[in-house]
Amino acid sequence: MAVTSQKITHTPLHGSGLSIPDANKQREFARWVEAKSVRNTQFTDWLKRGSEFGQIDIEIGQSYAPFIATTLGAQAGNGDEQLTAVTTALIRVGDQGYLEDYFASSTTELDNTTRERFTVLSVDSATLFTVERHEGEVADGSYNVHPSGSVVRITSRAQNYNEPFPDAITYRGDSITVHTQILDSGEITYALSAARTADFEAPGGHYARDVMFWKNELPYMRNDAFINGRKRTGNYTSSPKIPYRLSGAIWFAEQVGANVTAINGLLNFFDFTDIYEDLATNHQDGPGDTIWMAPRMFGIYNTLMWPYKGMFGANDTTLDMRVTRVKDAFGTTDGIKWDNQWPSSKILLTSRADWYYGNMQDFDWTYVERGPKELGAFSKSWTMGGEWGLVCTNITHQRLLTGLETRRNLYRQQSSFQ
Repeated sequence: MAVTSQKITHTPLHGSGLSIPDANKQREFARWVEAKSVRNTQFTDWLKRGSEFGQIDIEIGQSYAPFIATTLGAQAGNGDEQLTAVTTALIRVGDQGYLEDYFASSTTELDNTTRERFTVLSVDSATLFTVERHEGEVADGSYNVHPSGSVVRITSRAQNYNEPFPDAITYRGDSITVHTQILDSGEITYALSAARTADFEAPGGHYARDVMFWKNELPYMRNDAFINGRKRTGNYTSSPKIPYRLSGAIWFAEQVGANVTAINGLLNFFDFTDIYEDLATNHQDGPGDTIWMAPRMFGIYNTLMWPYKGMFGANDTTLDMRVTRVKDAFGTTDGIKWDNQWPSSKILLTSRADWYYGNMQDFDWTYVERGPKELGAFSKSWTMGGEWGLVCTNITHQRLLTGLETRRNLYRQQSSFQ
């Protein structure tokens, strides 16, 4: 009689037709794994908390004392002493300054070899002024030629004898108004018999679990608003109603055009050194102490530093790829930080001292319960919410890089991860 061999395959997977029974299970609440969704609030945790706000509208002011500068509105020829500027506002008789051209291939880099000093002899109109070119050291017809768009900057003064007092220049600040914003969970209602019902997911009842969820979710929503919020003045009488929205860090940085640098391509470490130089030259506080970016750009930023650091010595057993501090000729950045709600194509150079946030008076995270009497049913409910605002106290100190390339495979330090 022939013998037929039989092969039986056992698998640890449960399911129809398999040899391991799947109808039996031991239920243990301790084995339930909590949700792992990331709701960190790094940016909010970094901010300083200030005093409470007493109004929906928050007016923020900053004083200004800008340098007097303009550009040529027409070429300054080798014999021209009456020059055309885009504007002569704030230029006075006796002002001393210089003309300086940009390099032919650049709209941002000045060619210092073309600088020519002058003294203002008369201001003739809103766009015309007459100067002594080269401070009288060069003859008419031999002056430097400066193209339209060249920089005109006032740096000093030389007053004539026996002249009446000229009008002085006074500077005043400017202000903007921002708002607070309400963030709430909405109301959740439970039948009294179900409020404390336990199951796998909520041994203590879903009532308590839902409260804990919103205690994490609302700060996460606030964190997004502190980063990405766009100012919006509300109107609760319109249809539909328009809610007030707070102003986030990126919105604040965008309010001064000189704060924004459009990279529109690959990030380069020397983009930072250029900004450090700019802030050291033009802002009393110098470069900021913190850089904020998204996790994707944080990874790219770290790989950009690889060629400049010794990551792995002969006796090392750990490869250190981190960059936690950057020291430049003009300053030191101690905080290189990321937040998963930060837009990946933007980086902000700032300082913690420039910011604070607060809640509306008596409207910190507020928890409200309602019982059967209030609901008119054998039920209970709860809701929570808060009203918050963010303030930047040093808007001209912000520097925002935009248009950054976020595809890692385009950076030579990394392989293709796309």
